[in-house]
Amino acid sequence: MKIGIIDSFSAAHYIPGHRKCGRLHGHNYKVIVKIPVKYHANKITVDFHTLKRHLHNVLETLDHRDITKLGLYTAEDIALYIKHEMGKRMNTDVDVIVFETDSNFVEVD
Repeated sequence: MKIGIIDSFSAAHYIPGHRKCGRLHGHNYKVIVKIPVKYHANKITVDFHTLKRHLHNVLETLDHRDITKLGLYTAEDIALYIKHEMGKRMNTDVDVIVFETDSNFVEVD
């Protein structure tokens, strides 16, 4: 079983050498984070508030910034960064989906 939350952030980036995305531009990213839990009848497995707080703190490091200055160029880079940071905070494996647009996404599990 997994539980998950959704949050979002806005950031600018560019991809060096890409014909279109090589210019600085921005996206409104949507992020889905899921973590495995063990079900226990009538008990909270992980408090959603805790998960939301940690994801919010991670996304604050990216929000309204030029994320290429953080070494993040692609949606894949962003997903791996969020997975790493959330894994440290939650002390568990984390699945991450990053939507760069409504129809383009990357998933890391």
